[in-house]
Amino acid sequence: MKGSFFVRHKVAIIWAIVIIFGVSIAFWSIIGYLSPVRRGKKSQFKPNPEDYAAVFSLDGTLTSADYWIRPSDLENNVNSLINQYKQFGYSVDDLFNEPSLRIRTIKAMIDSNLIQYIGIKNRFEVDKKVVEQRVDALVNKYFNDPKQKQAILNRFGTEKRFKEEMAKDVRASILHDKVVNAFAPVTEEDVKTYFEKNKQEIKEKYEKAKAKHILVDSKKEAEKILDELKNKKRFDSLAKEYSKDTATKDSGGELGWFTHGQMAKPFEDAVFKAKKGEIVGPVKTNYGWHIIKVEDLLKLDTFDELKEATSVYSEISKQLQNEKFSKFLKDYKKKHDFSYKITDDVLALWDEYLKLTSATEVNYDALEKLRDKISDMIYVNKDTKAIADDADDRLLALYTNVLNLLGKNYETEKTDLDRYRMLALTTPATLKTANISTLESELKDIEKKVESSATAERNELDMKRLTLESGIKYLKLKAKFDKEGIPLDKAEDYSATLQKEQSQVQNEYKIVLETLYKRAPYSSVVLSKLHTLEPDNKEVTVKYYENRFEQIKSYVSNENTYNYLKNQIDPILNDIKSNLNAVAQDTTAATKTRLSAYEVLLYIDETMNNSYAVLSDLQKIKAISPDYPDIDKKIRAAEHDIEMIESARASETVVSTSSIAAAATSTSATPTGEASK
Repeated sequence: MKGSFFVRHKVAIIWAIVIIFGVSIAFWSIIGYLSPVRRGKKSQFKPNPEDYAAVFSLDGTLTSADYWIRPSDLENNVNSLINQYKQFGYSVDDLFNEPSLRIRTIKAMIDSNLIQYIGIKNRFEVDKKVVEQRVDALVNKYFNDPKQKQAILNRFGTEKRFKEEMAKDVRASILHDKVVNAFAPVTEEDVKTYFEKNKQEIKEKYEKAKAKHILVDSKKEAEKILDELKNKKRFDSLAKEYSKDTATKDSGGELGWFTHGQMAKPFEDAVFKAKKGEIVGPVKTNYGWHIIKVEDLLKLDTFDELKEATSVYSEISKQLQNEKFSKFLKDYKKKHDFSYKITDDVLALWDEYLKLTSATEVNYDALEKLRDKISDMIYVNKDTKAIADDADDRLLALYTNVLNLLGKNYETEKTDLDRYRMLALTTPATLKTANISTLESELKDIEKKVESSATAERNELDMKRLTLESGIKYLKLKAKFDKEGIPLDKAEDYSATLQKEQSQVQNEYKIVLETLYKRAPYSSVVLSKLHTLEPDNKEVTVKYYENRFEQIKSYVSNENTYNYLKNQIDPILNDIKSNLNAVAQDTTAATKTRLSAYEVLLYIDETMNNSYAVLSDLQKIKAISPDYPDIDKKIRAAEHDIEMIESARASETVVSTSSIAAAATSTSATPTGEASK
């Protein structure tokens, strides 16, 4: 997992609330119980859709309120997901990440409720005794822990109330499974067909081996060890005696379980070609020569082997069922004219944006219309770009995303137009009327000739290649702009218009981003975007790097975690401190900004318990701000800490020296005593 620990944004999201494909309902019941359908006593008041987070319709008719998404349930699920992210070290930005998280959660909850609707409509029965048994088992499990039991009672009041709520969720879970199994059954033949079509991929993913090894420097040494093994020497003993792999030799060369791609290729090939219990080698890799003992193997060469690997068979079956049920649900929605409405206007616009940007090809005309909708909502005066005081920050965040995409599109369009105009002047007339496929075929022929041609001929072929490439590009751009209704004689004017649009978008982007910075300087996404836009803004730079440190603080402040991840953390930490020092030492920067930089550096060094660096930071703060609050007192405290550290070190040195001297005296005294005898 090296190199991936601090990756954000491209990590698969854990949609714990998506019970469509099976989740432990009980966990969610405790932390903010997810209940797809909660029926209560009939009310004399007619439910108002606007009081719910989302509603959905089938066959042009709004479903009953039993299936609508209550705001409290949505909040419970979103908060639970955010807490899950925090436990894994991920942060959810309130303005840029949470809206999309809410929308995906809403959609997952709607799908969950739709499944309940399908189950009830098809009169699927849920056995009351089965529900009671599962609830009792779950209650016993959670009540075995006194702390957990008390937390549950604090949340629900009584055990009876807790059981009632659990029963609703267990019943929903059972009904969900009945719907999935009824409309997406997976047979053994389905799994077999999938296995035959995807055999290599399955083998790469699921095959695994358990092995020991002995690593030496030469083939001769390896062959010697093989001879000793033939003479009944124990593998573990030989590993401890000869292996150069210090990480495994003391455990008899034990490597544990591993899958394809985790070991050097020659090593992996040798293991997976062997049989369980077999000793193979010598095998050469970049590390040296290996003797390998294959302790266990999970091979999947045949379907029967897959069936015997029950956990793998079950996982593949579940995957096929998920895919099958997803298709069923998609078809069901289409057949019954499914539609949904998110009642929060801002989230509804975010939803519109996410649909546009998740499409295979972004519809920029629709994105322009979305821009107009948002601008009508955020500006007091669209001409002066004056943002309303009550404009929703989530809407401003969305607007920066829209503007950013549009700006990139304007830039791309302008670049293509300018290149089209240039190629129109330089492309030979014969190529302008040629067929693209013909030119691409000629280009492939030339590329083949270049590989085996002499230098002089290669130069001539390269010129032909460049000419053909230009001709192909010209024809593709011409086709693109003909489709968009932009003739060549209008390309220059249109390019100027795009330049103007791009400048306007950049100006708006800057205004909105700076407004967001004033309102939400804590937002890591705002800081990142603004730092990219204004890299010379020292104030933003300080806050940006402070925020970066906050993201790794939990790893830095824990000594064990820090030592384990030191190689990943140190480059990030050094970059943060280097950039903060650059601002702190910049005499052209405002004193307030320089002080802020030193304060963040002080905060970092205090977090890492680096007393010497803390003293240095405080002295630098005093140098630029002698009247800094309690600065002398803080410096004295830091000096005292260092005195204590150095005193402790001196004591350790004295003790160590005394121990060495005593040992030396004892050693030298023994022979003398012996001689006197």
